[in-house]
Amino acid sequence: MSNLARVEALLYVTGDAGISIDQLSKVTGLDTKAVQSILEQLTFKYQNDSDSALQIIMYDQHYQMTTKPELSSDLKQLFRDDQHQVLTQATLEGLTIIAYNQPITRVEVDDIRGVNSSAIIQKLVKQGLIKAVGKKDVPGTPLLYATTDLFLNLFGMNSLDDLPPMDLDTDIKGD
Repeated sequence: MSNLARVEALLYVTGDAGISIDQLSKVTGLDTKAVQSILEQLTFKYQNDSDSALQIIMYDQHYQMTTKPELSSDLKQLFRDDQHQVLTQATLEGLTIIAYNQPITRVEVDDIRGVNSSAIIQKLVKQGLIKAVGKKDVPGTPLLYATTDLFLNLFGMNSLDDLPPMDLDTDIKGD
């Protein structure tokens, strides 16, 4: 099997998590320059193959195999009636609070929103947009939540640094 096929397989199996050049180098035994060259070859291969639905992207120093943006309408159609439904205003509000304040507990989200956010957090976890990343060292040791790589991909960001600056004059609750 060629080194290109090996790297391609690793990109495929790592899915949403993606994989770094260092990880690819460690697994394949190739030096990082060789891995970088292979990633460039794969990126070029997919960009120039109009019959391929795939592309290679980089986000937060990790490479990932994804579908091309031109297919988004088909994918949205597929998931319209599935668990990946459009985010409600309340869910989007909770996601925004988590994105800008992560890691954050559910109670802290509740305090910012002024209402219980349990259902919203459960929905966001189920959709893979947030995940528990630890526990806060306070009585009760509540879970801390943060956004996932799927969140970054869904909103077209490479890292959390791409979040737009928060407009402190806007009422996040829309009241």
